[in-house]
Amino acid sequence: MWNPPDHYIEAVSEKASVALLLEAMRSDPVTNAIGSVGVSVGGGVGSVNGLGADTLAPSLASPSVSKTMAPLSYQVGILIRRGFKNSSDVLSKKLEWFLVLALGLVWGGLWFGVATPSNRGKHAADCVSVIFFIAAQWSWGPAFDVLGAFPQERDVLAKERASEVYSIESYYISKCLCELPVQMVMPAVFLLLLWPMVGLPFSILPAIYGITIINAWVSASISTMLMCLIFDGDLVMKVLIVVFVYCMSAGGFFINMAEQPAYIGWARYTSYWYYSLGLYTSVAITPFDDDDQHRMSGALDSYSFSDWSDATNLLILVTYGVVCRVLAYVFLKFSSKIKFS
Repeated sequence: MWNPPDHYIEAVSEKASVALLLEAMRSDPVTNAIGSVGVSVGGGVGSVNGLGADTLAPSLASPSVSKTMAPLSYQVGILIRRGFKNSSDVLSKKLEWFLVLALGLVWGGLWFGVATPSNRGKHAADCVSVIFFIAAQWSWGPAFDVLGAFPQERDVLAKERASEVYSIESYYISKCLCELPVQMVMPAVFLLLLWPMVGLPFSILPAIYGITIINAWVSASISTMLMCLIFDGDLVMKVLIVVFVYCMSAGGFFINMAEQPAYIGWARYTSYWYYSLGLYTSVAITPFDDDDQHRMSGALDSYSFSDWSDATNLLILVTYGVVCRVLAYVFLKFSSKIKFS
């Protein structure tokens, strides 16, 4: 369907199109006679505030003249309201809830009761695997949610940037502020469903929830950075899968990276999973040693999760996410790919 605003944005966003429009304005005798703009686009004649082509031409042609935008705080406020509406649409998707609830029931059912006091000693490795699946769900899920909204966001951003509706800064700030509250809802429901079925202590649930939110935020940050760098939906999907498989594999669950040669083992320090799983197991595994024969922490010997302090792991995770967000802004700010087409 032909959309007049989109057509106008397309017409004035390219220098060649603007030059043709100005030439048509100057050569139209009606325009010059009555002092109105008569640009013949699709057979239509329009006017802009009674100004003739000679009056408008210098301002249209001069790159030094730009539209005065509203203050940054006002732009952010408007975009946040729209962003919350778009982000909250995820919570209304029945398929998203089906996925979250179904995965919780599958893992809770198959690992039912493994973390109860009477079982967790002999099922220590099973408890670690549950932690892994929690980390996996809230790494891949948020990353693909960001990519799922990418095509629509890209088109809207290109159109509205062409018309100078708002700045890149206001768009990016509002995007970052809108994501986190929405990302906090589904993990809470997922954990409340899974936790009693597995039998993990409820006393550690708030800490696990906090780690999950940080893990989801870092994952979304990586996805946002790649999206702003590549700007190609098909390509960024492939790159994201490779990056996340690398982070997951180097995190220390599938292979003990500490036992690999040093020139391979160092890769674990580049994976945010390494620090995230270190936090998870520090809270959910290490404190619950039943006795000397069934030590929960003994199950960690075959893995290579971070054994640094919780504060250090948390600081590295937050830094990881912040660096990705800053890089995403830089890529977006200086991208030559935000063009209306």
